[in-house]
Amino acid sequence: MDGDRETVVRTSAESGPLLQVARHPVRPAARSDPHRWRTTPPSNLTQSRGHQCDIDPGATSDAPLVQCHRPRTPRRHLIVALNLFDRGAPFDEEELANRYRHILSPEDRDRLPAYAALCDALAESRTALELLGAVQARQQNPTLILAILHYLALTGHLVLGPLYGELHEGHPVTPEAFARSVIEVLEAEPALLRRQLWRSTQTNEPNRSAVLAAAIGDVARTLGHSQITLIDVGTSMGFNLFPDHVTVLDRDQGDDAALVTECFTPGFVRSPVPFIGRRVGLDQNLLHPTKTDDVAWLTACLWPEESRRLRRFTALLEQMKQWPEPVRVAGNAVDLIDYEVTFDDTPTYVINSWVLAYFSLEERAQWRNTMDYHFAEREDLVWISMEHPSINDTLRFPEAPKNVPRPGASEIVVTSSFYPSIHWGWSHPHGHWFSVDSGPKA
Repeated sequence: MDGDRETVVRTSAESGPLLQVARHPVRPAARSDPHRWRTTPPSNLTQSRGHQCDIDPGATSDAPLVQCHRPRTPRRHLIVALNLFDRGAPFDEEELANRYRHILSPEDRDRLPAYAALCDALAESRTALELLGAVQARQQNPTLILAILHYLALTGHLVLGPLYGELHEGHPVTPEAFARSVIEVLEAEPALLRRQLWRSTQTNEPNRSAVLAAAIGDVARTLGHSQITLIDVGTSMGFNLFPDHVTVLDRDQGDDAALVTECFTPGFVRSPVPFIGRRVGLDQNLLHPTKTDDVAWLTACLWPEESRRLRRFTALLEQMKQWPEPVRVAGNAVDLIDYEVTFDDTPTYVINSWVLAYFSLEERAQWRNTMDYHFAEREDLVWISMEHPSINDTLRFPEAPKNVPRPGASEIVVTSSFYPSIHWGWSHPHGHWFSVDSGPKA
């Protein structure tokens, strides 16, 4: 073990004998190529306590926040500003209300009528606005309030528990009645939510692996990579580190653990994921599948109306017990990536999905500069980014094409040492569907 750059920290008894590896890139005393071991200066990303869950597709926008409520349009549903985490001034009430109103995309509002009604009701609640306004700027996202309400239901709240249980079971509910009942609890017991505002939201969706597996397989086939190292930025519990272990189907066939995604591109041919020899998850607030509260919080971050998604989460947790234990590295990815991409000479694939919205504009520029440096230093580095186009615009990616299949789609951009950033395709933020513009066709 490389003792001068690697510290092994045993987790608490709750997590059993598993080890966490906390690495800090440092410059060796002497190297033939000192630039290869360059480390980026510490970023200004403030570390905070908390756990992580979904940043919903509504968490970023291709248009700045506005001061007044406007009707929903396909271009308006993503209300949270691109520079959400760069603004230090508190938001006014109308801006906070707009965040609640537009947190769901049009597609998701149609699929989730109870949650859509709840978001509209939260926008009209003074207490809900005050709760969101009290959250630190980086987490001032309605998904946090939604997750806390769900968490209270999962942990035994006498009113919320049965209400959310109906959604979990797929029973029909009246959306407006559900929303009113939840708001009554929120306004009567705001202290319950305030005590949970220390938590944080982050990416968490195993079904993205169905899409990432297609992109990884395509790129590996093109570049001739038969074995890779996989680094997941914003890994949360680490689900997306196992694209080679999951089952991917094009329609639901009753297997709760299977990932289901529909490809909108006729004739697209999937290539197999190469052998993954090393898996590394980077996150400021790592979650572990053996920790009860981590699992409860991550479950709360799922949308309660998606009973299939809840069952898949439970089934995959069970399967993870049989999967290889990844390296879990706690810290800011901007500071950690230097060490991880120079760990060995195996072709290295870096993936991120709905996480760079948590980077400030300065950090995104620093991240891009760091990746460009390593692209120039080694010949087998690949970066696959799955983010909203408004985030990609800040990463010096080419302008996204206009052929977006549905509003709110994530853009998949591939960059490697061999070619500049290219648009690969589109995906639903949770991987329900995808389309391919540059992959192989039959």
